[in-house]
Amino acid sequence: MSLSTTDQVHTVFYEATKQALTKHLRTGEDFQRFATIAREAEARIAAEQVDFREHYPTRLAEAREVILREKTGQRLDKPRPRNAPHISDQAVLDHHADARVRHDHQRRIEAIKSDELHELALLRQDIFKRDAPDPVHGRSFSRSPTRSGPSRD
Repeated sequence: MSLSTTDQVHTVFYEATKQALTKHLRTGEDFQRFATIAREAEARIAAEQVDFREHYPTRLAEAREVILREKTGQRLDKPRPRNAPHISDQAVLDHHADARVRHDHQRRIEAIKSDELHELALLRQDIFKRDAPDPVHGRSFSRSPTRSGPSRD
């Protein structure tokens, strides 16, 4: 399945954000926190994919029922009223249900990635707070000086 332009932009942004953050990781705690966030997101995505494969038929049946309920206003477990429209094309119904199930699955994965990006943003914010210049002395003590000797000022 080819990705749309929007999906490609989201994927590039997701990977670029992770790569840009790795440049700011300095301590072992930073690396551990980054790895933990990545592992948890990867595990959640894998669990969603397994759940999708295992429960696809159930999700598809539920989506069919929802689509029929939206179109007819009735549940499948009740007989169809005489004046209710009959959806005779099973292939069209299956196609719509499949699209809905796959869209919901993709939304769940995107939500997991969004959560991961939020956690990474918090990590980046913590790193920048720690490395921010000291307001009293005008410099940060967590970084080493880039050069020695007199300044050009």
